Amino acid sequence: MLHRLLYWIASKPGLFLFLRRAGRMNFYTEKRAIRKYFNGLQTGAGVLQIACGSGYFSKCFREQEFCGIDTSAANISYAKKHFRGNFKVHKSIDLDFGDQSMDAVLLIGVFHNVDAPTSAYLIKEIKRVMKPDGRLLILEDVFPVSRFRLFNAIAQRYDPPAFIRTAAEYQALFDQGVKLIYGGRLCSGAGGYHLFYQDI
Repeated sequence: MLHRLLYWIASKPGLFLFLRRAGRMNFYTEKRAIRKYFNGLQTGAGVLQIACGSGYFSKCFREQEFCGIDTSAANISYAKKHFRGNFKVHKSIDLDFGDQSMDAVLLIGVFHNVDAPTSAYLIKEIKRVMKPDGRLLILEDVFPVSRFRLFNAIAQRYDPPAFIRTAAEYQALFDQGVKLIYGGRLCSGAGGYHLFYQDI
């Protein structure tokens, strides 16, 4: 029953975004990390968010420079109605962008739902589409750290997050394709992330 309710909520982009914003303190931590690591992007920079969901984080970038892709047509439809940027339904692991075409790539909560071979391939695709001096920021879900983190525990139980990893496991996974720096653990409302970024 709870499974069905959560999947129903997830199928409603506006409702799902509202609940996530409430549980993540209006994404304060995420927006702060984005501002820090993407600060100083040149005007006209190409920014790609993979698995952009409802498109909320497009607000952190200039409209004409942002492209968000997601496998959900409902998410992309919602994003086009409520946020500014270029949004596309994209179901393939192959990124439909030219070599070295992106100045910045953002992923939030993607790899905890993806197995190791698919993750490794996606990292190689990200490396291909990023410019040599491009910026990459990855925020990945952490294990619940205590029984009191109810929101995190519920989200990770019913997402379903089949491949939540430790920071070291994420690092080893990413290092197969691109060298990233571990920026530590971030608290986001009732949840949390591991932060990884490419040195610039």
